[in-house]
Amino acid sequence: MKPSSLKWALPVLFLLGALPAFADPFVSNSASDYGAKVTDLAYIMMALCLVFFLLVVGIIAVCLWKFRAKGPNEEGAAIHGHAGLEIIWTIVPAIIMLGLGAVSTVLVIEQLNPPSNILLVKVTGYQFGFDFDFYQEDSTASSADAETIRNICGNPAVMVKIRSLHVKSTDELMIPDNTNIRFLTTSKDVIHSFWVPEFLIKKDMVPGLVADFWVHTTRAGQFTARCAALCGTDHAAMIAKVNVVDQQTFKNWLASQSAASAAIPN
Repeated sequence: MKPSSLKWALPVLFLLGALPAFADPFVSNSASDYGAKVTDLAYIMMALCLVFFLLVVGIIAVCLWKFRAKGPNEEGAAIHGHAGLEIIWTIVPAIIMLGLGAVSTVLVIEQLNPPSNILLVKVTGYQFGFDFDFYQEDSTASSADAETIRNICGNPAVMVKIRSLHVKSTDELMIPDNTNIRFLTTSKDVIHSFWVPEFLIKKDMVPGLVADFWVHTTRAGQFTARCAALCGTDHAAMIAKVNVVDQQTFKNWLASQSAASAAIPN
């Protein structure tokens, strides 16, 4: 193959080789309201990247063609700066970055302000599994099954009183659809990370600290929670089933688990 043909063949082969990467969505199919907002923002950012990539490459291609040397003994035309264009390509990206920053800040603030009357799930990571304990907020809780969570990592102003529902599961989580759910995550041993891809948010689990996040579930289904921090030899096996079910099914499950827990002698 001639070198002149090869320079066109290589980009074509590269594009053909990259096609399988575009067979699936760029972002997981969201199962939470927060995840849908993150997905929208991600696609907006990717669209902007694509637009500016094509714009820059297109301008470069036009300039290479229009201002090329016409013969072996000629030089290409000299190109000078253009103040108007320089102002435009400085101001427009700055406005876009400020806009994206503002949207991102709104999402961060939303995470720092969970709604009240929310189902709480305490997630405890350990080598190599997850424990899930169910709680509810109770500002007047003072009984033995009450607990006060203070100085939540990343949200130090938060203090929340919670009351245990006496329901616990291991490596399998049952939660209701169309419900606000707040996860309080921590670890027994090393640093883990609780990640459900369809929620499009994860939290590192640090021994001695509590990190929280909340989601509003938007569709039922079975998902997988994973540890997203390399935590030891069986890190790849540290997974848990996440079952998002309708609210009545969840209420029945919660009642049956609570009754089973009460029947176990102390």
